[in-house]
Amino acid sequence: MHLAIGLFRECWGIRQPPLKAVRQRAEQLGYHYARLYFVGGNWWLSLATSECCDLVMSVSAELDQHSDCWILVKHGQGPLLIHWHQGQLVRVCQQPLAACVEEFQQQCRDRAAAQCLQHGWNEELPAPWTDAGQVPVKFRHQRLLALEQLHYLPNYRRRRRLRLTAALLLVVGGVAVGLWYGWPTKPAMDHDADATAVAVLSWLPAGQVMTALLPVAESRWHGPWELTGITLSGASLSFEYRGHAPLALHSLQRTDAVGWQTASQRMPLTRRQQLSLTLQRRTQAEAPTVSELHGEALLLLAEQRPGLSLSQQGQQLILRWQNWSLAQLNELIQRLLPLALHSDSASLQAVGKGWNGEWVLTTTGKVVQ
Repeated sequence: MHLAIGLFRECWGIRQPPLKAVRQRAEQLGYHYARLYFVGGNWWLSLATSECCDLVMSVSAELDQHSDCWILVKHGQGPLLIHWHQGQLVRVCQQPLAACVEEFQQQCRDRAAAQCLQHGWNEELPAPWTDAGQVPVKFRHQRLLALEQLHYLPNYRRRRRLRLTAALLLVVGGVAVGLWYGWPTKPAMDHDADATAVAVLSWLPAGQVMTALLPVAESRWHGPWELTGITLSGASLSFEYRGHAPLALHSLQRTDAVGWQTASQRMPLTRRQQLSLTLQRRTQAEAPTVSELHGEALLLLAEQRPGLSLSQQGQQLILRWQNWSLAQLNELIQRLLPLALHSDSASLQAVGKGWNGEWVLTTTGKVVQ
């Protein structure tokens, strides 16, 4: 395994970065191999263009968060000096042994408190590394992985196992709760259960709403009118537009006789368009359960989508997002389609190049029979 020194390294702080963010960062910088290291209380990302092992991070991986650490590594091209200070990588340099000693004596302010370590040296070293401890490293377990193989890293495998375990426990718990509350205690309840099963609900699938609003919302400008907001109320979609005279006023009134005679014509104009959607019908038994909704909410939380917050209130799942594109919103709605949730209400506000908004989904619709 090639031991590389001059790699791209970046500190990501105390929180472990998501797998998606690591891949995006590597692709943005043009690298094909990556690995995460936890050194000095911080997560460090190491990137390379070919398969190798980061010698600096591998040697430093077992360090605790201390004030000052100087590591002297034996290397084929000459001694390698690695300097850490309060969890931050200060310097990596390859120079003669005498220069390493001189640099330590000139830059180390508190020599008594400094920690000196070494790796790969069998011969006796000069001060301050005379009694330096050996850093044990298994380089074959520290190699950088291709971007498509990053999910095999131990820290991501552990997170994936925890997520699957939580999902399994959630499903088992949901089944147990469903059996507990759904089991009849009296023969008289059979009649009520049958009555509920045949109840017919009117419901509006979220996918139908997205299909209706996407063709309109994909273009922010419609002639002189700017689309500023979208609202779902009942089975009606409202599109709010804003325009400025005279072009907007001309488009609105279909006339060429437009001037600047009044001050009101200088103010922005607003226009609203309505689009009616068709409600569908289903029985109460076909509607998803609260436990299924709760399970899906926990899975969405585990996915950690930037800009998205969600909450569950009984039979309602409330989605809120900031500065999302329509493609992100459509992907989220498609993700929820298997639950067959009813769209109770929704509102979208244009902001910059994206959208802020809220979408309320429920497990039931309006009883029509």
